[in-house]
Amino acid sequence: MELIHKYLIETVQSYPGKKAIISDKKDISYGDFLKYTVALSDTLILEGLHRGDRMIVLLSDPVDLITACSAVIRSGGIAVPIQTTLPPSEILDIINRTSPFSIITNRSDYRLLPTLSTTTGQLPLFYDDEFLSQMSSSSLYHHLSEFKDENWDKVLQLTNLKEFDYTFMDYNAITKELSVFTHQSILHAARKINSLTSLLTDSIEFITTPITNIIGFNRVIHLLTSGGTCVIRSNTSDILEYPSTIVKHNCNTWYTTHETIMNALNQISSLMKDTSSRIKLIGIGGDVPIAFQDKQKILDVFVNAKIYLNYGPPEAPTSTILDIRNNPGKLNSYGAAAPSVEITNNSNGNILIHGPHLMAGYWENNNLDKSRFNENGWFRTDDFILLDENGKTQMVYKKDDLAKITNTLNSDAH
Repeated sequence: MELIHKYLIETVQSYPGKKAIISDKKDISYGDFLKYTVALSDTLILEGLHRGDRMIVLLSDPVDLITACSAVIRSGGIAVPIQTTLPPSEILDIINRTSPFSIITNRSDYRLLPTLSTTTGQLPLFYDDEFLSQMSSSSLYHHLSEFKDENWDKVLQLTNLKEFDYTFMDYNAITKELSVFTHQSILHAARKINSLTSLLTDSIEFITTPITNIIGFNRVIHLLTSGGTCVIRSNTSDILEYPSTIVKHNCNTWYTTHETIMNALNQISSLMKDTSSRIKLIGIGGDVPIAFQDKQKILDVFVNAKIYLNYGPPEAPTSTILDIRNNPGKLNSYGAAAPSVEITNNSNGNILIHGPHLMAGYWENNNLDKSRFNENGWFRTDDFILLDENGKTQMVYKKDDLAKITNTLNSDAH
């Protein structure tokens, strides 16, 4: 059965003392990650959380946020992580639309949004030092020190989890839509892409994609199910801190977006070049078209790195994969469809995607589901595609980008 927590248990049992997640404020080993996940999950179950209940996660620290999401998922709930930097009105709208069981936060983050306590009527569950202190002194925590109480049969008895259960909700700050993902849709990418990109247990990956969205969260699961280490700053847009973070934590892989890596190379070019030899693998995800010149610049700076490009909208992350260093003649391409994924286009040129990685649907928006999915389960994006003679993704572009695409194709031809 393909369930996220099952794979996390296996990883923890293999690497209990290894660092799992490092933020700019704290870090956590795999063993402690499991302990706190289970302690918080059991608390949620005792409080009455049931399968399918939504749980808002409002935590600025990446270690706490990932642990809380993992606890919600283990409990059978749907984790709804929200960036604390969103406008309060937007956060309130998400809360009202999802009708959550409760909100996991801490007193510091909660104070930043004083309107929550007076507007939502929700009683938060504070996941902070006081909670962790209480858990550390409990008998449950001490039993977990050797993982005696955490096994897969116990989890299934508690929650009756299924691989097609809704488990994660992604908020798109541009469209304002909420997309729901299952265990299967998250794990598919993790298990398949790990094997293709050689993401190994010695990977110490700097993740600069927001982990409150599905693309960043997927990547965290990729690392945690392979025994790697996630290095995540609370403020992923603080580009000036990138080189020192890479050096301080000996990062050897980097997962980012096109916009972020180009901002770093353009704003702090010399500093990035000084640290580039440390990076052996780069993953670039998202749904923004990347120009030929940008790909070439990335190759020129990170001369020792394997560089994998993924295309995928938030509803269908990691739909394609391409090793651009070993395919120099295809710098305009986004590569072939990822394993078990199919890609084509409709009569208008829109990209159609089919596969187990797709979202299950939009939250309580059947009309949008019907307009995006056809009768055979293919998802239609707003992007357009050019396919080569072998059906591989030759070019992805936005509706208003025809002039930009023409220039890119012409530069490739020369």
